[in-house]
Amino acid sequence: MYGNTNRRDRPFLIANDMKRKEQELLLKDLCARLPYRVEAINSNGVKGAVVDINRTYSCVGILYDVAEGHVAITPITHVKPYLRPISDMTEDEKRKFDDFCVIDEDTFLGNSGGYANQARIMDEGIDYLNSIHVDHRGLIERGLAIAVTEENNPCKV
Repeated sequence: MYGNTNRRDRPFLIANDMKRKEQELLLKDLCARLPYRVEAINSNGVKGAVVDINRTYSCVGILYDVAEGHVAITPITHVKPYLRPISDMTEDEKRKFDDFCVIDEDTFLGNSGGYANQARIMDEGIDYLNSIHVDHRGLIERGLAIAVTEENNPCKV
């Protein structure tokens, strides 16, 4: 049906094409973004905010807030959230995110020997990235999310 095209070139994956691991990753990501009103699109072109996630009879569904308050139920395999690439973070956003990083001094490196400073991201840091809709899990590169651009920004007024 799609020939040899790269999966990122296709607007949506057919249900069997999305691996179970990818479904779980997308589900985990969307659950963490629920409080922050992430925008998404389904394979029928319906756009709206993800407002709930429902598992019924082992079928994962996403509820969308669409025109006039109607809700469309869509399988997770036919949903793509709009996310910002991490490289698009502003300087202000980067500075704020840095506040959520903790440097662990003198962390033992195990078999490689020696000690080094390592940075940890506090839970609030991940929440912050979710709140500004930054793709910190690589969903865009996997073809599981759509990179927000000036042309497709669902939050434009």
